[in-house]
Amino acid sequence: MLAEEAGETKSPARVEHLRCEYRIDPLGIDVARPRLSWLMLDARRGARQTAYQILVASSREKLARNEGDLWDSGRVESSLTNQIEYAGQPLTSRAECHWKVRIWDADGAVTEYSRPALWTMGLLEDADRQARWIQAPATLYHPALENNASQEDPAKKILATGLFRKEFAVDQPVRKATLYAAALGLFDVELNGKDAVPDLFPPGWTDYNKRVYYNTYDVTTLVSQGKNAIGATLAPGWYSGHIGWSKQAFLYGKDPKIWLQLELELADGSRKIVVTDDSWRFSFGPELEAEFLAGETYDARLRMPGWSEPAFDDGTWKPAVVASDVAARLEAQPGVPVLITGEVPTQAITEP
Repeated sequence: MLAEEAGETKSPARVEHLRCEYRIDPLGIDVARPRLSWLMLDARRGARQTAYQILVASSREKLARNEGDLWDSGRVESSLTNQIEYAGQPLTSRAECHWKVRIWDADGAVTEYSRPALWTMGLLEDADRQARWIQAPATLYHPALENNASQEDPAKKILATGLFRKEFAVDQPVRKATLYAAALGLFDVELNGKDAVPDLFPPGWTDYNKRVYYNTYDVTTLVSQGKNAIGATLAPGWYSGHIGWSKQAFLYGKDPKIWLQLELELADGSRKIVVTDDSWRFSFGPELEAEFLAGETYDARLRMPGWSEPAFDDGTWKPAVVASDVAARLEAQPGVPVLITGEVPTQAITEP
């Protein structure tokens, strides 16, 4: 019941900084009973929370009407503000969960509801994951360095990045587009020539013999009705590049691999899925060497403008290879992304 309807006294306190699984509006989580948290902002002496109410709805509209069709906790007498387990309807793959909180203060007065927050569920069942792992046709040694002296010692040879692409058509307006992406290595993805991945070094380092994380991205603004193209850059990262104090290469495997699943919800309610498989094309690009410890060698002459856009001529590209030796279990990304948070402007540039 609304505070106005119940005639309750309004509290000047506020509820801010909503988190789900310790993150702000996380996409694609796989925790069946996510943990929720918030902060009470109140400068009064002796301020404290005495109760809370959480609403979780399947749409923004329902939440705006204070309809918790997924979960309405009701008034819970508690001072807890973190690790509150979701206890509503069972959550399924791809579910959208819009939520907000209000609390009662030390005087028994109730706050306004917080601003709405969001989490979405990932691909919870094996049947939901239709993409296949793909890799380059051969080890990622760039052909431009075949006769380079730096490549003579096999122990010191540095891996390059690989480019993968696929075109697809959409026959009606796109209501929503979601990208699920993972790599044994590091990935970057472009859609129709625009960046689809805001973070750096995804999906991070795991014990690739046991698990690998997939990240979830909302790419609705990057896909449109008509012809489209998706392109991915795959780097060796921690999987196969030189890492550690001994600079050991191929610690987990020799050939980096990538896994992508792009899901489109169309105007008529149907779903179109674009996945990595043997229909994708592969080529080397301008990054001749690209490893954490070895650094990067970039040859701008080998750039291919438009390679992730429709109608690009990939006639000289080779078919990608489907990998059959991946034992790592796919799990939703549990951590926060690595993001650029600021830039330091150059004060002066000098040369000796």
